Amino acid sequence: MMIKASENYIQPYRGFINGSKAKIMGHVLRGDPKKEQQLNRSTFRHAHQVIKLFFRKPNEQVIPLTVEFRGKKQIIETDATGFYKSDIHVPDDLEPGWHKYLIYFTEEEKITGVMLKPCDTDLGIISDIDDTYLISHSSNALKKLGVMLFRNVTKRKPFRDAVKHYQYLSELDTKNGEKNVFFNVSSSEWNLYPLLTEFLSFNDFPNAVLLLDDLKSGIRDLLSSGRGSHNHKLHKIESILNFYPERKFVLVGDDTQRDPYIYHQIVEQFPDRINFVQIRQVGEEKKPAVTGLLETFSVNNHYFETSEEAIDRMEQLLHQTDTIQIINKEK
Repeated sequence: MMIKASENYIQPYRGFINGSKAKIMGHVLRGDPKKEQQLNRSTFRHAHQVIKLFFRKPNEQVIPLTVEFRGKKQIIETDATGFYKSDIHVPDDLEPGWHKYLIYFTEEEKITGVMLKPCDTDLGIISDIDDTYLISHSSNALKKLGVMLFRNVTKRKPFRDAVKHYQYLSELDTKNGEKNVFFNVSSSEWNLYPLLTEFLSFNDFPNAVLLLDDLKSGIRDLLSSGRGSHNHKLHKIESILNFYPERKFVLVGDDTQRDPYIYHQIVEQFPDRINFVQIRQVGEEKKPAVTGLLETFSVNNHYFETSEEAIDRMEQLLHQTDTIQIINKEK
């Protein structure tokens, strides 16, 4: 089967590495390659750009792709939704950091993807996005849509001190300039990947691996963005924990949707793998249901209103224990 590269393009997403195995992912989409993102687009041009992102259509054929890393090639395939998620072999002595690879239809049509080899720390961070660090108004569909459409990347706001909070977590219990690996697991769709990565970069958040929900297409999907089933978040977090079996994690979320309940399931399944859970209070008051649920967690947790509080609470625990191994709930 011949796929015309002029009528399709590859959108790679950030991959991640453990030992000699790397997970890479992306979509093959129909149409011309997307134009370079512009952070300072005017209001209406930005809205037009977002709408266009929700009319991207995947190529629904099973397509063979060639992946090349350090001169070695492998063949992978997309599934019937145009998505590829494959394991590829890499040298197990790779240095920590971001590594480029090539993926292409033909020798002439190549695009560069990136994958992360984490530093050799004991900890990783898994965080939600909307209303955890990015102000999104997830509980108000119209307000969320308005913000997404009419505020470009330079005008979207993180919560106060959220950047400081996440930079703190990225360096938690590290040494010699090492950084903890960061995963953003969100119910936002892959459609928004270009805007989310630009937002992270523009605001100096840690350079995270993003794991998002299925690609959507159409005005109805735009109107309901981020409001579907959140079960995929549970499965993606499970896959991260299984991929890094020697690493422990901090979970960060908020109280607007299902994060506390998903994290409770994760703690129940992996009681020795979760060091701490942080849940942001988004409204004016804490939700009794969330407060009650957190009291049942078997690991230390914190229902916080501000990022400054979140940092202070973690510092208190560290001083009490002299180590990040704060898995068991305080007596």
